[in-house]
Amino acid sequence: MNLDFFQDLSLDNFIQSFFDQSEDLFAFAKDCDFRFTMVNRPLLKSLNLSSESEVLGKTDYDFFSPGQADLFRLEDREVFNTEKMVLNRTWGIANPKGGMNWYISSKYPLRNKSGELKGLIGIMRNSSKVGSYLEPYAELSPIFNFIRSNIARQIEVDELAKIMCLSLSQFERKFKKMMAITPLKFINKMRIDYACERLIKSHDTLSNIAFDCGFFDHSHFSKIFKRIKGMNPSDYRKKYHD
Repeated sequence: MNLDFFQDLSLDNFIQSFFDQSEDLFAFAKDCDFRFTMVNRPLLKSLNLSSESEVLGKTDYDFFSPGQADLFRLEDREVFNTEKMVLNRTWGIANPKGGMNWYISSKYPLRNKSGELKGLIGIMRNSSKVGSYLEPYAELSPIFNFIRSNIARQIEVDELAKIMCLSLSQFERKFKKMMAITPLKFINKMRIDYACERLIKSHDTLSNIAFDCGFFDHSHFSKIFKRIKGMNPSDYRKKYHD
């Protein structure tokens, strides 16, 4: 890069205009306290907001489910702790219709002229414009939707294999290769994600939540929850209610 060329240029308006006109691109910036300092127009639209002022100073927890916000926060911390960029992460985010939208996400640390870390800038590109990159994940969308729709009952892996018109062994190999996790572990992860929402948004008993999320007893639910989230369900609920 020719720094002398860019040093005298005023890029503020260009940056805002470029991000606002990129319909398939969600762009945002955050400070080191995880508060939004910039969001572009397509991201505002996706949040059903009309003005950037409705977002500035707020965090992911003001707009996303606690479980989803936890994941965003975890990745933000990775950028801040390592002070290195995170490139081309694949995200599956639930949409209002009950399906999954897929994005490719990258985040970059922001420093001032003295080299001090001041925040990050993030870019998420919608899969509708980069379908070729995300085609393998889009192929599994019927599986994700089936699990979400049947989260309260026992789900057999061979049911998922039939949806994909594959043998059980073929499906398990394909799924693990694409998702880096076995189908059973992925099912448990989706159950726990749903349980997190129920723990925060309702006052239902742990036993009822466990049953509604497909676990047959409280102890098994607590064991799987702690393995994935690092704490037991009651502590997780207390953390967010406090």
